Amino acid sequence: MPLSLHSLRRVRVCLSVLTAGLCLPCPWIAASDAAVRVAEVSASEAVGGEDAHADVEILHRFNEPEGHQPFTSPLHHRGWIYGATHRGGEHGGGTVYRIGWDGTGWEVVHHFEPPRGQEPFGDMVVAGERLYGTTKFGGRHRNGTLYSLGLASEDGFAFAIHHEFGDVSGNLWGPNGPVTVDDRRLYGTAFHGGKARWSGGAWSYDLETETFAILASLNPATGQHPTGRLLWFDGWLWGTMSGYGRTEQGDYGGVFRVRRDGSDFEVVHRFGNGGPGAHPYDSLSLGPDGRLWGTTFGDFKSADDPGTVFRLDPATLEVETIVDFAKLPHAGAKPNGGILFIGDGRGFFVTHGSDTRGGETPGTLLELVPPGDGEGGAVARLRVLWTFDGLETGITPMRSLTTDGSFLYGVAAFGGIDYGDDGPPDRSGLPRSGGLLYRLKVAPRANAGSGFDGSNHCSHVGERNGGTPSSSSDKLIER
Repeated sequence: MPLSLHSLRRVRVCLSVLTAGLCLPCPWIAASDAAVRVAEVSASEAVGGEDAHADVEILHRFNEPEGHQPFTSPLHHRGWIYGATHRGGEHGGGTVYRIGWDGTGWEVVHHFEPPRGQEPFGDMVVAGERLYGTTKFGGRHRNGTLYSLGLASEDGFAFAIHHEFGDVSGNLWGPNGPVTVDDRRLYGTAFHGGKARWSGGAWSYDLETETFAILASLNPATGQHPTGRLLWFDGWLWGTMSGYGRTEQGDYGGVFRVRRDGSDFEVVHRFGNGGPGAHPYDSLSLGPDGRLWGTTFGDFKSADDPGTVFRLDPATLEVETIVDFAKLPHAGAKPNGGILFIGDGRGFFVTHGSDTRGGETPGTLLELVPPGDGEGGAVARLRVLWTFDGLETGITPMRSLTTDGSFLYGVAAFGGIDYGDDGPPDRSGLPRSGGLLYRLKVAPRANAGSGFDGSNHCSHVGERNGGTPSSSSDKLIER
């Protein structure tokens, strides 16, 4: 039966068949330097209950008139989920939307109209009673803007531009999303610009004096092209540099830090030098162990570099690779978002997927239990919660997840076409559609045990079925 654009759908998939064609069952994965090992525990025990299913609800499927390609992380604020689409809308420049946490009350609150901002690209934050974000293009100089929307009822989502990037020689352009440290200043990064013109840097904006300042200007020697938010921790702003995105250019990316006044800029880690990990594309996160966690996307064009999860000790500045996706072929590839840690110590993140790595891998949603927390000992543990199917349930999950305390919310940049009960006729030549917004119930933390004996190895790569149901009982169903 055909569904409207605002229909709420639920996707159910058994965890024990998420890796169909690989090695089954694989409820938990040990992400150590040794061979991949699987806990001797059933899927239902891994979930923590009798129902061994992950329930993914598709809250909205995007289309061009209301905006498509959601490239920003969802933001939860006062019972609403806010986000932005990169393109589409009334003027083609993207939109800002909101929807109730339960999937009701969908509303487009702003349509970007060039030259007053175009193609939002970066996460949003709330400071005071306004929602702040950045656009990649637009403004008088066509190099991006810092904008805000009023959230107070009397404001009616009033739109304002606070800064237009690239206005003078040496200024930054191509901004990523801001991060707020307090209600007075915003801090963020820009992919391009600065003294080296193309290398990017870090910036601040004073909300009281309405002044913009460059905190750090990168160059090829220091590393370049910062991405994601800045993380305020231990008196420093910490950020990541993606590099060129291709290791053949010789820049593998790194991690930097700088004081809030722009002093003491320091590159604390450069990826490469024969170790795993290259090109971090999103923000660092503070983990339950007091360390800074992040992901690397890997070489943009290489299927042999599927990315990593790493953590950095802020005291010693030593970096440790926690997960190497080259050793976990069925867990996903190319993580491109930050890790969301919740109160019980678990982390959640997505992999972008890659169509160049041994078959179709349109992306996964993963649960991470850090090492040394009493469950996995010295071994980090991963669990695949959902595999996107590349069609109805999306492709290319983007950025970081958010939570309202009960659900995880995320976006897929493409996919989301509703083909009805019969499904698509075939997978070739199908349009990717405009992306989707989904949520996943956060189940109570399960005690998956630590019984790794190495007897069950996922050692082969078979045909990937992704999120395709394995039986008629696991089809897409109407909520």
